[in-house]
Amino acid sequence: MAYLAKSDYTLRISVEHLDEILAQSIISSGLTETNVLNNAESWAQAMINSYLGYKYNMSAEFGTTGSGRNFLIIQAMIDLSLCTLHKTINPRDVPEHIENACVNVMQWLKDARDGVVGTGLTPATPVDGVPHQRTFIDSQPKFISKPFQDLSILNNDQCL
Repeated sequence: MAYLAKSDYTLRISVEHLDEILAQSIISSGLTETNVLNNAESWAQAMINSYLGYKYNMSAEFGTTGSGRNFLIIQAMIDLSLCTLHKTINPRDVPEHIENACVNVMQWLKDARDGVVGTGLTPATPVDGVPHQRTFIDSQPKFISKPFQDLSILNNDQCL
């Protein structure tokens, strides 16, 4: 079952406006209304999961329906889905308020990932008693070669 219901979109836009966007997306993509909406929501869910999946139990959240869902995730899904739907119609003509909402969601996801803001989500289950920790490339030890020790190749007498 889908995480979002069509009625959830009324938190941001009217159902009539959503139907208009979907009708234009159908023309642009050649897909059915259900496919267009599912694709947008799947992309939004994947994006949220890519930022928060290592730290929070997103499988449990996305498996929840009805009033048990996290309101912040609902809002993020709606904003990302609407942005994707508008990009399906014309990627260069996304309304400014939709684009700003998408940018704000991406910043919120980064802040939630980094622990700057709270989410109210269930922490991820540790594997073998060890909590999953994210590693960043910048925090990885870098290969540093040892200083050159063999001075014999610098001896000009051995050069031919």
